[in-house]
Amino acid sequence: MKFNKPVGSFVVLTRNNQKEVFLVKRSDFPVWEPQGGGIEKNETPETTAIHEAYEETGFHIKIVRKVAEYTNSNSNKITSYVFEGKYISGTFKTEYARCEGKWFKINNLPPQMTATRKMMIKDCLENRSQLINRPEIPAVSMQNLKLFFLLPLQSLKYIYDLIFKNRLS
Repeated sequence: MKFNKPVGSFVVLTRNNQKEVFLVKRSDFPVWEPQGGGIEKNETPETTAIHEAYEETGFHIKIVRKVAEYTNSNSNKITSYVFEGKYISGTFKTEYARCEGKWFKINNLPPQMTATRKMMIKDCLENRSQLINRPEIPAVSMQNLKLFFLLPLQSLKYIYDLIFKNRLS
């Protein structure tokens, strides 16, 4: 069984001089993450980041800069683009039922985050002058193993859905 993973584009929304970041808790697997999604035909990574932020939060945002490009370590193809964004206006509204959204202080991020999403935030906060190019952390990794123990039933259901409902993206 082969899954095709689309190239993603993400935006790390910050405020208060990068002391807070806005995260959304997914409805299909209870992890917190920056806004983002797959790049559709005729979209640029930047426009995808902007429209995904709006769809997932209801916020109008401004892209501040391109932070990083993550690649698949086997193929060296870009898998994700990461941007820093600033909140402009809007009131939070969920895209899906059971989603949550919240501003988190940088020094108090939730433990229910994947290693790659934590890396996106870290890259956004620590590197201000040059574009970062690095391999993406695989979904099945030691860094993500703690999520399995933190959320065992949800993890098994999510893995089941990925395999048997062909939902991997």
